[in-house]
Amino acid sequence: MAGNVSASRIFQDLMNQKVWFTVRKAKNLTAGSVVVFYQSGTGVRGYATVTEILDNSKSDFETMQNLGLYQLRIRINLEDIVQFDDPVALGPMVDNLEFIANKKYWGHSVRGTPRSISSKDFQKIVKASTS
Repeated sequence: MAGNVSASRIFQDLMNQKVWFTVRKAKNLTAGSVVVFYQSGTGVRGYATVTEILDNSKSDFETMQNLGLYQLRIRINLEDIVQFDDPVALGPMVDNLEFIANKKYWGHSVRGTPRSISSKDFQKIVKASTS
């Protein structure tokens, strides 16, 4: 396994390759969906449009394994990637976001399998990126 690799570096490498990986398929995630990228401790880094969702190829799995990311088995190909100049912290916005049901433990709402958010919540996040 490679030495320590920062989450920011992994994010940037994946954005440069126009791909993302996740643990499992999500019923609500299809080609044409817009995904928002949240990095724990940093905030929302940006968003992109999904072009294709694939089970990981062996070469993808080996690449992710070399980064110590063993459980990521679904490859998501992306286009129209927008990266925010400054990540958007969700903590201050929690009370105003509909997709976060448990405001006290809101971090659970942004982990794991992709979840749906309303266009209203999406617009609030995008607007916060330009403030």
